[in-house]
Amino acid sequence: MHRWSKQDREELLARNNDIRHEIAMKMYNRWKSMGDYDDAGGFVKGGLHLRMFSLHKLSPDRINNDRPHHIYNKLGNLNFVSSGINTQCNIVSLHGRKTCAFLRERSKKPITEFEIQIILEREKKNHAKYDGKRKMNIVYCSCAHAYYKDGHLYFKSLDEMFIYVYDLLVKQRAICLVTEFLMDEHAGTKRTKGVRLFQPSLNAKIPRLGHRPGNLEWVCAFVNAADRDKNNDIQDGVPTGWVKPIFKSYSGI
Repeated sequence: MHRWSKQDREELLARNNDIRHEIAMKMYNRWKSMGDYDDAGGFVKGGLHLRMFSLHKLSPDRINNDRPHHIYNKLGNLNFVSSGINTQCNIVSLHGRKTCAFLRERSKKPITEFEIQIILEREKKNHAKYDGKRKMNIVYCSCAHAYYKDGHLYFKSLDEMFIYVYDLLVKQRAICLVTEFLMDEHAGTKRTKGVRLFQPSLNAKIPRLGHRPGNLEWVCAFVNAADRDKNNDIQDGVPTGWVKPIFKSYSGI
């Protein structure tokens, strides 16, 4: 809210329950009117879900992140998208309805051995210099975040975990296991909004097992969505996280 205008903040605080109910009904009716494609151009057979733990749960994504979701109590600042694509990378805010078209174009980008080796050489260190400034490398930062979250339960030290996950990056050849995109963005890459889309992000394949050996993989940051499988008590086959076939079906690749 610190980025909102005084008028936007006052409008939010002035809302009563009747207005909130009215907004909720507008959102429900908009959801009911949608078909098999969300506002990012992603395909979800049967439409977005109203399931708490579903990968394709209805997720209202702000078009302008500097303003509230419901400007003037309307839906004009919202894209209705799968929660799996609504991450801190803000990919839909950047590309809107052309998001999946953008991803399809990305899938055509050739991957060279030279690019792979540059990434692997750079990321085997915990820091590098960009524009004359020393910055922590993305792979190390992602590893450190996972280590302090729960990785310390499975690795003796951060250094031990980093050696393990860097070896995973080498085995994957710096290619995302979900999208098959090269994870070529790093600490020195210029960004516009949010986190860089194609930077490497350490993912626990089965969330309830944590960041432990045998349960880790590297994926592009924009598909490392919160997977709430460990809280899901309804085992009915509805996906809770990205895997390659689901991503390809959603994006049309």
